Amino acid sequence: MKMHYSIRWMMAMAAGSWTTLASGQELRRALPALGAPEPAAAEMREARAEGGLKISLHAVKNEFEAGEAVKLTLTFENVSGENLRVFMPVPRLAEDNLEVRVNGPAVFRSGFQVRNMMAFLPGPASFPEIKPGEKKTFDFVVNGNPPIVQPGGIILGAVGEYHIQVVYTYQGAGAENIGDMIEGRLAPAADFEPWRGTVVSAPIAIRVNGTVNPLKKGPALRGALVEPMSGTPLEELPARSLRVPSQPVTDKDTGL
Repeated sequence: MKMHYSIRWMMAMAAGSWTTLASGQELRRALPALGAPEPAAAEMREARAEGGLKISLHAVKNEFEAGEAVKLTLTFENVSGENLRVFMPVPRLAEDNLEVRVNGPAVFRSGFQVRNMMAFLPGPASFPEIKPGEKKTFDFVVNGNPPIVQPGGIILGAVGEYHIQVVYTYQGAGAENIGDMIEGRLAPAADFEPWRGTVVSAPIAIRVNGTVNPLKKGPALRGALVEPMSGTPLEELPARSLRVPSQPVTDKDTGL
């Protein structure tokens, strides 16, 4: 009869390490706080257009108080002689296509990121036509205290001047793929080829004034599984750290 303590226990043994339950105090000594902000300053890249598409960034205010909401506008401009069909970012999923790069005195990103897993099927309306010389815009915001740039979750952690730019990339489905995904359900088949490539905006400067609130370190951990990379024999583990069943668990107990 097959016998085991748990799937997780067996996986730890197979990996050459032992799984133990640590107290909150022990865990805080061993690991950084969950969600602790991580340095995220990025060097500014050279602005570039590609395939007839150019992007530019504008702030409604270039100097503001911490806690004040400031709108940023990303402009898509057709600098070619032909019509372009350009995918417009979806606000809740904007990070799939937009990389916000920031440099300045104290740039961080939350170490605890929540990824929106909602499904999105783009239809022809997601690719507005931009004629030569025309522009389309996408708005986002710097908000909160400490100020946070969304999308991107970039935290401006101190007063001072920051430089911000956006990298936009689209390498997604073509017209035939989009039509296959949505035909007969959401929209008619697409009859165009979308713009694909990567473009980079020129950096803009903004200045944060006032009093910036201290960064939060993230939620406290009250107990979790710790899996040391180097194996520790069971007999050497402190008794207070062990949480092992007194008797093996059988298939009857687990249903496996």
